This record gives sequence, C-alpha cells and structure tokens, in this order.
Amino acid sequence: LGKRKQVKEHIKMFTKIRIEAQILKTGEMPLETERTRSLHYSLYNIRAFFGIAQYADKVGVDLWNYTTNHKSIKNALNYLIPYMIHPKNWPHKNLEGDINIFLPNILAQAFYIYKDNKYLDAYQKVLKNPSKDYSSYTEKLIIPL
Repeated sequence: LGKRKQVKEHIKMFTKIRIEAQILKTGEMPLETERTRSLHYSLYNIRAFFGIAQYADKVGVDLWNYTTNHKSIKNALNYLIPYMIHPKNWPHKNLEGDINIFLPNILAQAFYIYKDNKYLDAYQKVLKNPSKDYSSYTEKLIIPL
C-alpha cells in the first residue's frame, strides 16, 4: 500500500539476482535438479517465477522477457516443456513420478504472455496425459484456446 517504488526496486534487485543464480543458460535449475524430487521442485520453482513475474508486471517490471547471460524464466520453461509432456524422460533423480497439477495453467499463461504456439501445443499435449486428470484445474482458465 503506497510502496510501489520500494516493491519495484526489490523485484528488480532480488528477483534478477535469483534468475542469475538459479537458472543456467540451458534453462536447467540446478538447485532443483539436485533434489530427490527434482521434477516436482523444478516445476514448482517455475510456477513461483511466474507468480513473481505477474506481480512485477503490476509495478512496471518485465521479468517475462528479462535475460541475463542467456538466463531467463522463458529459458527455464522451455527446458521443462519436454518433461512436462513426457515426465518419464526426466534425466535427473526423481523419487516421485507425479507431475505438478498446475502445468496446464503455466503453459496457457506462457502462450498468453509470449504469443508462441509451442506453449499452446505443449498445453494440449499435457492435457492428453492419460495418467492425470486436469479438468478441475483448467476449467477456470480465462484464456480462450
């Protein structure tokens, strides 16, 4: 409340540092891929970055397209997409095979933000996953597909 400038500075300073520290040029997030439930935590982390980017938008900071040394939220998402579609192909240790229930929403939001059909294609493929019922999580999407 009334601290827009401080919020903007905080986001610019700390979130950009986190992107630099947590995302490799390839998009991998090594702090997450070292964990025992690495796919789950990688997906959870990208969801957190999406949340921060939404808040940043409200104070005029574009984290969606922020890149430093080829490290970005978008690169992290792009790294994860093949494993969102085929989680069994995940190349890192992963004790739990379940995938994040918010995948469709993340991909729909990426399509809306980046205007790139690869996110729409991934969204549609993730919804076809026979081992997961996403219907209760996607019915509230406001992005027309």
